[in-house]
Amino acid sequence: MGEDLEQVEVMQKKFDDFQADLKANEVRLAEMNEIAMQLMSLGQTEAALKIQTQIEVSIQTDIIVM
Repeated sequence: MGEDLEQVEVMQKKFDDFQADLKANEVRLAEMNEIAMQLMSLGQTEAALKIQTQIEVSIQTDIIVM
């Protein structure tokens, strides 16, 4: 973790940016999840799993970039 104030401030800024990115994409991710659920209810599990994987990758990419 941060050893001095400057490092802590940099880490806080990265975290704040990450939260802002998640918030900005919240609607899009929720819509994608809703589509995946609808596809699963129609028996299109492969397509639904691909969408859910895209959601997970999107979130993980934001975390890694942080």
